Amino acid sequence: MWSDKTELELAVQNLLKNALHAVSSEKNPSVSVSVHKEKSSGGSPRIAISVSDNGPRLSDEAFEKLSSVLSSSKIDGLGLGLSIVRLIVENHGGQLEFFRGPENGLKAVIFLPEADENPGSSE
Repeated sequence: MWSDKTELELAVQNLLKNALHAVSSEKNPSVSVSVHKEKSSGGSPRIAISVSDNGPRLSDEAFEKLSSVLSSSKIDGLGLGLSIVRLIVENHGGQLEFFRGPENGLKAVIFLPEADENPGSSE
C-alpha cells in the first residue's frame, strides 16, 4: 500500500489544530497523540493514530456532523478540514473515526493498514 507522508502529516496536523482549538477555553487543557499497532475487527494489522483532547462535550448533533462537508462549529471555519482528513485517510485505505470521552473531550482516530515493509518483495 502506497502512502503520501506529506498528506498524512497534514491530516494529523489538522486533527491537532482542531484539538487545540477545542481546549482553548479549558482551565487545564490537555491534548495527546498516540500511535500504536493493533488488529482490525477482521484480524488485519493496522496502525492507529489517535488525537485526544479534554474540550467541552459535543452535542449529539455536533458529533454527528463532525465529517460533514461545509459544517463547522468555528466562526471562521469553512467545514472542509475534517472532510479533507477523511478523504486523505480513505485514499490511503484507512478510516477516520471519532469517539467521545466519558465526560468530555473527543478522540479522533486514523486507522491505516500496516504498510508492507518490503514493497518490492514477491514473497
